Amino acid sequence: MSFSSSKTHAHRPSIKGTKLLFIVIKAIIINQSPIDECTDGTSNCDANVFCIEPLDKIGYSCECDPNYFVGRPHGELFYESGVEIIIKVTGKINGDNMDRNTMVILRRSIMTVLIEDDYIRTGPGYQHVDIALLEEGVKDYVINEDSLQQESPEFSGRKIWSILIRVATMYLDMSLISNANIFNQYNTFKTRLTNLNPAKSDADYLVHQMKRCSNDNSRSCTNNESCLNEGICVDKPDVSIEVLTSGGSPSPLAVSTSSSSTYDAAEEMLYIRMRYSTRDNDVTNIVYIPSVVPPISPLEAATFNSEEFPCLPLGTGSIVKDQENTVCCLKRFEDRYTTVLDFGTFVDGSTFTQDIALQGACLSLSTPPSQDSINIFSSSVDYISGTFKNMPRSKAEINPTNTNGYKDVILFLAVEDIQTKGAIVTQIPMRKKLNFFVGMLQVKGMKSNRISAAHSQSIINVDITENYFSPTSSPTTSAGSFVQDVAVVLREIKDCCSENITKFATI
Repeated sequence: MSFSSSKTHAHRPSIKGTKLLFIVIKAIIINQSPIDECTDGTSNCDANVFCIEPLDKIGYSCECDPNYFVGRPHGELFYESGVEIIIKVTGKINGDNMDRNTMVILRRSIMTVLIEDDYIRTGPGYQHVDIALLEEGVKDYVINEDSLQQESPEFSGRKIWSILIRVATMYLDMSLISNANIFNQYNTFKTRLTNLNPAKSDADYLVHQMKRCSNDNSRSCTNNESCLNEGICVDKPDVSIEVLTSGGSPSPLAVSTSSSSTYDAAEEMLYIRMRYSTRDNDVTNIVYIPSVVPPISPLEAATFNSEEFPCLPLGTGSIVKDQENTVCCLKRFEDRYTTVLDFGTFVDGSTFTQDIALQGACLSLSTPPSQDSINIFSSSVDYISGTFKNMPRSKAEINPTNTNGYKDVILFLAVEDIQTKGAIVTQIPMRKKLNFFVGMLQVKGMKSNRISAAHSQSIINVDITENYFSPTSSPTTSAGSFVQDVAVVLREIKDCCSENITKFATI
């Protein structure tokens, strides 16, 4: 992703004689004045590109930040947002030094298929978008062997490789990408690659396959019963697709909660399925629901507003005034919300609590422990299963189905628990309305006295009579479409010298 530019342009002199011409050109070169375009801002490098000056200051080159997405050739333009596609392919049995070359050829073929099927825009308005540009976009991403162990006899003895393709969002048809029909049928995709590479056969490579649900590319399955909403378990290419933003990196604590609800009238039990991201392995996940008892206090009502969450930066909320993004907020979080019992045990009786007590920390606002939060909050244990606090019949269980990039949690919420301790209840003749939410908090220690915390809540309204049950949820639907929430994550950055704090909202 580099290009060079000269800084002087010598016109060919109209002088006869090779020797004299050589002397003239040599004089021009010797007298050339170095110009530091990188410093004075006269280079053609994009803002997201590193401008590199050689030692002699003659010419310059542009090297892009590999996290960004190539926009034009030679470092002239890059974009922050894009899509990353990873296709798993196996090489020859027992492998040889030609495997890597085969993967380079296949990467070009997959790019060709994406262009032919209009996933990647080319033509009028996109003349510079071609295979060369796409290959420049993955220059810094070497095709590597994967560590995945082969269990299927069909792939036994073959090394698995990860082929990565990165494309700026503006060059993609996102409606096609979101459906990814090109990757829905294993044999169809395999045939497309074979037709583009007639010199290669199954002896040279095999596209790795996974069993996935027909209506959910992220959900692995073993049979049809593993799928939701009448999905069918089918063979698909082993492909993952992720939309990346903010310089080509996903949000460090991306959280989504999606819910689908059913009601067991005989047991008077609500069954709610939640989905959350597992892209970051170094966070602690905590499931929570409201903790409210009639008559509802202003503090209890404030928990229904996600902007009043206790672990946001100081001064974020307009009602609750004791917010702070330090470990001190976790006790307030546990007090104001209903969590599983194990999280209460962690907050009240662990080494974590003892360290706070020894320092006399968290006794007032903005008095966190002195050490970095990553040292005091190093646990990666999740608190997403078990019985809910003060709710003897309500619990959370992890769905054991193997999934890619997310997990499903099933909440079993007894109606009597929710209406007496977890919901705003409105009594209407012949029926009652329950208003509550389900939420997920992800916490990560940092190399400062702050923590990185992200949360997501989904409001659920339930109408219950003797004859029917009607749930609705916001922002997701009761039909369980699993549309991700729009979440606002607040962060703050302290300047190293001035101690000034700048706050950012990531939407």
